[in-house]
Amino acid sequence: MSDPSPLTSPQFVILSACFGAVIEQSLTSMAVIVERLRDPARKNGGTFVPTLMLLNNLFNAIYNASSIFPLYNEHSCVPMGFLCNVSAHIYFLSFDVFVLFIAHAMSNKSNWVKWASAALLLHRAGWACYDLAVSGAVWDADGQECYYNQVPESSYFSVGDILCDCFATGVITMVVFTRLTLESNMSKALIERNFVRSITILGANLFAVYAANNWGDSMFWITFSVAFQSYVLARAMNFDLLFEETLDVRLNKQSAGQHIYQSFRKSSAKARASLTSSYLKT
Repeated sequence: MSDPSPLTSPQFVILSACFGAVIEQSLTSMAVIVERLRDPARKNGGTFVPTLMLLNNLFNAIYNASSIFPLYNEHSCVPMGFLCNVSAHIYFLSFDVFVLFIAHAMSNKSNWVKWASAALLLHRAGWACYDLAVSGAVWDADGQECYYNQVPESSYFSVGDILCDCFATGVITMVVFTRLTLESNMSKALIERNFVRSITILGANLFAVYAANNWGDSMFWITFSVAFQSYVLARAMNFDLLFEETLDVRLNKQSAGQHIYQSFRKSSAKARASLTSSYLKT
């Protein structure tokens, strides 16, 4: 593969803004998670998932902060590229652990789900080791520029992520159709939280694979695909942070339309009662 074309100043600004958005999302989510972990009301809720989310957001921030390769010189290029690659794989692996953990919990901690998840994670870890061995940052002595050399064959590590997510989605689908009814609030919540998330993640991972194999000669587009994938996965990981309510409250709360309708009925009833009272007094 030929050396990637260098970044122009406008492209560098665009990519810096994209990485900055990802880092901001990760740091904000970390602050929210830490605040909730310190809440005494949540101390009995377990710490594994929040800790995993903290780890994921931390390495996502490191991954993106170290991805702007034109900033590096001949001495920092290779080590910072290695840091970027290591943090990337820890980030992706922790995300896979997250989705598989949810699937295992939803399957009532089924043994076959546990062992299948372990096999998928080992497969993904194997891709990580291969990519770390063959891909990395390269210093171009002629152009005096640092760039990341992604070997096309090792770019298929995203396939490992796709398999993890498809498996988790399949397990949750099985739970919905075999243990719940599609009309239940629980089913609707699972579909809302996981199906939409899975489709989005699948699209982002496929985009990353396509970019690595078709845009390898363009540093801007290959780097943009990294930022895009990171931002989508960060949003997917932190999706549940958008909801302050506990699960039981979410499953039983009214929809916006129901709330407006009920409020309208109560207001109308109060108005009628007030008119009736005034009429009787006269």
